[in-house]
Amino acid sequence: MFLPRLKFQFAVRVRLAGGLGTNEGRVEVYHGGTWGTVGDMDWDMKDSSVVCRMLGLPAPAAVIRGAKYGKGRGSMILSSVQCTGTEASLDSCQYVVLGSNSQYDHLRDAGVVCGDLTKGLNTPLLFFLIKIFLFFAS
Repeated sequence: MFLPRLKFQFAVRVRLAGGLGTNEGRVEVYHGGTWGTVGDMDWDMKDSSVVCRMLGLPAPAAVIRGAKYGKGRGSMILSSVQCTGTEASLDSCQYVVLGSNSQYDHLRDAGVVCGDLTKGLNTPLLFFLIKIFLFFAS
């Protein structure tokens, strides 16, 4: 099925969900009164750069595909995002808008790590888990 690339006709709100810190997670957008996900088809560093910029975070360190931060709930709202990487917001990029009623599988949810890969880690929790691991490994 052919879906035309469109630009949003509304202001885009974005958040990251499912990550260990506030700088990483599954990319979610608000549309039609609900939060939904972004598909990872064509998802790249340029698209991730725009999301990090929107959130006031450093440039992306990693592009995440394949629902590595867990499968989102609700609809997959966007797919085939195409940004140049210089946009201030996703509403200046082109995409396929699937909408709040799409039935696409969340196995293809896109994610991002903004900034240093280690900054998203919950350090006290990480050290606690390492101690538990070392305790049981010995």
